[in-house]
Amino acid sequence: MTDKFAGKKLARELVLHGLYARETTQKTVLEIIKDVKELNFGTVNSQIDEDLDNLEKRQDPIIQKEAMEYFERLFRKVVESETEFETEIKQLTENWDLERITEIDRLILRMGMCELKYFPDIPAKVSINEAIEIAKKFSTPKSGKFINGILDAYHLKPNLISKENFATKTTNS
Repeated sequence: MTDKFAGKKLARELVLHGLYARETTQKTVLEIIKDVKELNFGTVNSQIDEDLDNLEKRQDPIIQKEAMEYFERLFRKVVESETEFETEIKQLTENWDLERITEIDRLILRMGMCELKYFPDIPAKVSINEAIEIAKKFSTPKSGKFINGILDAYHLKPNLISKENFATKTTNS
């Protein structure tokens, strides 16, 4: 029996990998998508490469297909909304020295914010918990708590159409 969420979990790790590649290389969005789909990770970040749960060895084509489809949707939307999310991060961390926020944490925050705002089919709690788990896996020991606090504050912002009230707002309009 396969985990019905395994594809999306894997996709989120792939998105982090893609976002990191975008920050550290000169590759275009299309080149990164192609590399991920071909499992051509190179040596952009050995920790991420090693921690992708041996994607090459996964034999479940359903998980692989779901992971690649969701990876591309989420990756494109995060990149498209990058400026918006960087502004949100600055506002939500106004009492923090932005230099102290790791690059990986900023990438995870962008991804989490994107899911919260633009993917109403995924419960907010799932998006936040997945971001926390990715932070624990790929960032610093304190990153999980930091990511939780920022994403929770973002989710509770009154101007954000959250997942819980998305259906109500669209059906009552």
